[in-house]
Amino acid sequence: MEVSTVSEFISDKCFHFTHFLVEDELQASQLVFDVLQSFLIESPSALSRVESTGFRNDFYSRIYKLAKTRRDHFKMSESVDLSGRAAFFLVYEHRLSIGEVAKITTTPEDQVLLKVVHARSQILKDNNNVEKFRTSL
Repeated sequence: MEVSTVSEFISDKCFHFTHFLVEDELQASQLVFDVLQSFLIESPSALSRVESTGFRNDFYSRIYKLAKTRRDHFKMSESVDLSGRAAFFLVYEHRLSIGEVAKITTTPEDQVLLKVVHARSQILKDNNNVEKFRTSL
């Protein structure tokens, strides 16, 4: 296990995914830290598998489940549900398959694509509303 590989995975992949889910840097950092700590408590050598798809998907799954558990504590946009946000990010940003996303979010495969499309349209709509607000200032 190389430290740079673990660091890249945590900072480039996990943090961005978590920040997209919770929209607060401090909360996102804490979520990633908590999930990382859970892996290390279970098996100190777990990070040696950081390059495997199974490990990465398990890490994303734990982030999603913990975010779902804690979401009442976050000030999140309610226009897109958490599983939709997660599915959208994992499909578009990390290029995961629909099957992998279904396992991570515990959503039936036939519903994942619907959630991705809905999340995409809602995010675009929200971005347009923000842009209209900015131009009106």
